[in-house]
This record gives sequence, structure tokens and C-alpha cells, in this order.
Amino acid sequence: MKIIHLDTSTYCNILRVISESTSKVFYIEDFAQCGTYTAIRSELVRLEQKGVLIRLARGIYMHENNAGKYTIPEIVDLILDDFRIRFGIDFYPTGKFLLYKTGILTDLPKKIELAYEHNYPRKINLFSKYHIEFKHSSCTWITKVMDSNLRNLLIVLSLKWKEDYRGKKEDVIKRIASKVDRKTVFQYEDIIPLSHLKRCKSILYI
Repeated sequence: MKIIHLDTSTYCNILRVISESTSKVFYIEDFAQCGTYTAIRSELVRLEQKGVLIRLARGIYMHENNAGKYTIPEIVDLILDDFRIRFGIDFYPTGKFLLYKTGILTDLPKKIELAYEHNYPRKINLFSKYHIEFKHSSCTWITKVMDSNLRNLLIVLSLKWKEDYRGKKEDVIKRIASKVDRKTVFQYEDIIPLSHLKRCKSILYI
């Protein structure tokens, strides 16, 4: 009869990875060295059933002790922060998610849109209720603008307005522009395309 040493079992190896990690979000790939793919998937299901892990999305988990501490919007931010660090990808909010992040919308939209340089679109179905979508964008220069208020203004200026967005685009632009320090525009003159720069300055009366 084959004897399984618990200290080297897939289950215990996964628990060890979880306990030693500083990350709050886990991907199934994080446990690649813990056993075979089939064994890992089986033990992750077991850990879900025991309440140790919470399944956020396909292949993405969080420790139960952490999951109870965060709201869904905070969990979204954790996933996005982890995604940015893990894959070294810069992206920015767009669509209704941008309006939510700027306070125009009060409720987290079901469709969480993000724009990034890669041509490969990616979608994460969170709790089978929210959909995080990464879409291609050619405006990658926006990620180099570190001032969040100015960056949000530039994104809105580049955004194709849709009928189901709340309010008029001009009103949203004025609201976001009111938070921008005019001096910060000059810090990014070499980054912002001329057409955007001219419009930005005209809105801010520079």
C-alpha cells in the first residue's frame, strides 16, 4: 500500500503556499509546484468546501479570512492591483467604471472596463455577477500621467460617450476638470498629444 506523507501532499503544499504568501489574491498557477494539475484542482475544490478559500473567479481565489474583510469594490481593486504587478501591465479605467471611480456613478457597474495596450482581450467573471474586461487601447500614453485627476480628465476627453452613461459628457468633463490643478498640465506636456493638450488647456482656461 502506498503511504502518503501529509507534509508533502498536494493539500499541505497548497496550504504552505497560502500561509507563506503576502498576496491576498491567488491564481491556480501559484500552486503549480504543489502537485499535478488534476490534484491541485481537486484540492482547491476541497479547500473551498472547507471554507479555507473563496473562489472569486475561474482560477482566482482569496483566503476566507481576507474575503470577509473587503467589499466587492475593494476586491475588484485587489484583483486589479495584483494583475498589474503580476503581469507588469499598465491599464486604466474606462466606460462606466471610470465614471464610478470618479464619483459620477455611485454603484459599481456590472461591466468593469479597462483599457490597455495588448491586443489580447481578457475577461474575468467575478462572482458570476461582475465582468472585468480588458480591452485594447492605443492611448497608452495616458498611463504615464500619474496625477489621477488629470488622467481621468484625459480619459473622458478620449471616451466615446454612450447613451446609457449618466449625464452629459460636457457636464462630466466640467466636474472632473474642477479637481485638476492647472500646474500639473505643464508637467506632462511632452506626454500628452497636442490635440488633447490644446483641448485640456482650453477647458482649464490655461
